[in-house]
Amino acid sequence: MMWMYLVVLILTSTFCCTQAGSIGEERSALVCEGGKQKIRCTHQKIEIISAVYGRTDRSVCQWGLDWMVAWAWNVNCRAPNTFDIVKKECDTLSECDLHANNAEFGDPCFATKKYLTVKYRCTGRITPGDTRRARVCENHKISLECPEKRNIDIVWANFGRLKGGHICGDGFFGVFSWNQACHHQEKSKQIAKKTCQDTEQCTLDATVETFGDACFGTTKYLEVRYRCCPKKGGCD
Repeated sequence: MMWMYLVVLILTSTFCCTQAGSIGEERSALVCEGGKQKIRCTHQKIEIISAVYGRTDRSVCQWGLDWMVAWAWNVNCRAPNTFDIVKKECDTLSECDLHANNAEFGDPCFATKKYLTVKYRCTGRITPGDTRRARVCENHKISLECPEKRNIDIVWANFGRLKGGHICGDGFFGVFSWNQACHHQEKSKQIAKKTCQDTEQCTLDATVETFGDACFGTTKYLEVRYRCCPKKGGCD
């Protein structure tokens, strides 16, 4: 029976909870430290209402032998800028991955087990002209595609690393050794535009051979933001 308990414990701590609602209603997601959770608004846009990473309740995300140390946890613990980080990552997209770890938000209370709580709603339908995001790890391919009678318009691109080790990495060792400010936007955008601009569909290779190596020794990923614009007249 012990192995069954451990399986339930691992699955619960990794994925935790998402509370869904109808269109326009407030929804919530809870992710325990070290876990991740996808939030999704089918055919609609995510609007982040609030986000807190830290601990404000002693009983949340507490399992197993945690009760032995929970009395010492800081329950007045909030990482600054959590809302801004989550909003930048998720707002206006139809789906988004939430990562609850110190690599993303910092460590506001050392030795206290933390969790991420996010409140959001689904608003407005996704239209072809809205900005979309595509992300792929180094040495993989990614395809961009627009509906018929619309062409790709590259808005922004970066082949490097602007996030913690949890994206395309192990989430632990990488945060200490990788360059977390590996900016390569201008060249990345030029290369992506050369391949994809004004086409209905294209494929990009996320390799140093294609985009260059802006930070040697750091595992990189390619992130592209693009729109699908009418072939006649464009988006503007």
